[in-house]
Amino acid sequence: MDLAAAFNEEIKRRPSFYAIMPQLDSTRVTFYYVPPQFRLFPRRTDYLNYQMSNISRRIKNKLLKDGTALLGLAKVRAYPECFAVSISNSATTLDDLKYVLDEIEGAANNTAAAMSSNPWFAPVVPFKKTEDGQTSTSTPSITPYATPPPPRDTYPPYVNAPIESLHQEMFLRVAGLFDEKGIYFQDKREDPLLNFKAPDDLMAEFDLNLTDAPSLASNDEIIGALENMIRYSIHQAHPYYIYQLLSGGLDAYTIMSDFISTVMTTNSLTYEEAPIYTLMEEEVLRASRRRIGYPENGDGMMMPGGSVCNIVAVTVARLTKFADTKERGLDGWRDVKPTLFVSANAHYCLIKAGLLNGIGQDNVVLVPADPDGRMDTTKLRDAIAKSRDDGRTPFFVGATGGTTVLGVFDNLGEIAQICQENNMWMHIDASVGGAAMFSDTKLAELWENGKLSDSISFNPHKWFGSSQETTVLMFKQAGIVKQTLGLQQSDNRTWANGNNNYDSNKAFGDLAAHGGIGWERRPNVLKLWMLWKAKGRVGMGNHIDYTYANKDFLMNELRKPERQEMFRLVKPEYQCAGVCFYYIPKMLRGMDEDSANYKLAIEQVALPLQMRLVRAGVTITPVFRDNGSPLFTKFTILSSGITTDDIAYLLDAIDYYGQDIRVNMNQ
Repeated sequence: MDLAAAFNEEIKRRPSFYAIMPQLDSTRVTFYYVPPQFRLFPRRTDYLNYQMSNISRRIKNKLLKDGTALLGLAKVRAYPECFAVSISNSATTLDDLKYVLDEIEGAANNTAAAMSSNPWFAPVVPFKKTEDGQTSTSTPSITPYATPPPPRDTYPPYVNAPIESLHQEMFLRVAGLFDEKGIYFQDKREDPLLNFKAPDDLMAEFDLNLTDAPSLASNDEIIGALENMIRYSIHQAHPYYIYQLLSGGLDAYTIMSDFISTVMTTNSLTYEEAPIYTLMEEEVLRASRRRIGYPENGDGMMMPGGSVCNIVAVTVARLTKFADTKERGLDGWRDVKPTLFVSANAHYCLIKAGLLNGIGQDNVVLVPADPDGRMDTTKLRDAIAKSRDDGRTPFFVGATGGTTVLGVFDNLGEIAQICQENNMWMHIDASVGGAAMFSDTKLAELWENGKLSDSISFNPHKWFGSSQETTVLMFKQAGIVKQTLGLQQSDNRTWANGNNNYDSNKAFGDLAAHGGIGWERRPNVLKLWMLWKAKGRVGMGNHIDYTYANKDFLMNELRKPERQEMFRLVKPEYQCAGVCFYYIPKMLRGMDEDSANYKLAIEQVALPLQMRLVRAGVTITPVFRDNGSPLFTKFTILSSGITTDDIAYLLDAIDYYGQDIRVNMNQ
């Protein structure tokens, strides 16, 4: 705060600059550069604002092209577009900030020298003091202050920037820790999946309390704390991590990419901030749309997770079908009564999408599933007809490409036909099964009609094992994101982007800021791009086919006569690489499995089995039920690091730890 105030005073002291806020109450400083020919003009006239905004953009672009500085532009009330600097780095000094001002003046001179025929860009005299304290009016050099000021001799321990003298040793030790214990290489199979402790025991061993004074005062203490974090966390790269839908291993190329993204901490908002990531995102989206069968010039963006993708898809559909709601909100559909339809087996985030869009939970229709777990399309037609009869407007169907529990694909072709007949938006939540589109085998048939949809969400951090999170949202129609979610540029905007340096069609940041839902965007695209580059589409498809073959092996293993007395499949076939089954402990073997007593008894097995496996550090198995069934166990085999021997070992381990489970037969 003191540094920001000192910087603001320095700006006020220089006649070439105008500080917008005379006094500061934050660390954000806004100002603009004023050439000599405009210093006598009245402030805040339309003419001056127009000229000053152009000058600000030119200076920003000059500094960007030279690689000197990346400055943000903002629009503050009735002022021209101005420079906006947030001073949150405690390693920054006032000399650094003075250097930035000098560079701005130098960029103004260089811009003026290149455009000397334009009277509005005459050369500018930088502000410098002579020995007697008077302002110098000598002819300036083209690039003043070519080298930045030297760093401090010492830095305080609270500094929030990497400092070689303070942090380099620790970084090197942490890198060794990642290699030795953090990255779980597949050849460490003798190590447990996790070291489980109950909450009270873990809190007693691990000091979680936050205090006024530092409680990790040395590098050794920091490294010790990090080692404990690793020790008491689950290793997702472990071959026996088969829990839920994040059991795709942990792809090495995405780990490396995540390291780079974290070290760089780039915000994928504008091309200036993230040039290479912007181009990567374009290519990843284009290649993904091509794979699904959408037009290559469609739309989309990387999003933070599948749930957010699905919520945004409903929002875009709503703003497309009911355009008045963009300006008028709920008044725009007061008499419309919109209704959306999803399978009873769909992910709950689609119900939340109805809540967050003002549709209401009562207007999210859960369509029953058929015996195979797919949305019953006959009942979908009936539900749409009933909705119309009730005076409502059906507008959205959320199909699923791989349900959470059974991994089922809805009948995409028939749902697409229903949507076309009723002028409804069709979205596919392919968070689970989207990876199947990369296969060249029969799995690709599941996606044959995916191209008939309007939007698709897809999570590579599931079946491909990308580090979290890596999520793609795709739209068939070009420009639809900005059309629906974009904000009108107005005098009240707080973000400005002068993109004279490049083709404005590559200003992905404009889409992110005005077409997305947030300004901060981690460059998660790097992970998917690197995975695709390193393995190729064919290699990615081979991974899918390998895991699917493992799924078939597991099902055949469960059907073996020697395992029949202890395992039962919940369904005879599975479309994704997950298999649901009941484990039968010794006391229930030989019982009539159709009896009510048996169903009550088998309900009590899956949870105790899960906890025994967790406490032993062997694996963690998710527990589900389907349509009122007893609880069952699921193996989700999404990692191509698992072998058939591993699968047989895990089944043997289940029987070893679960055979003596006792249940209450008197419930």
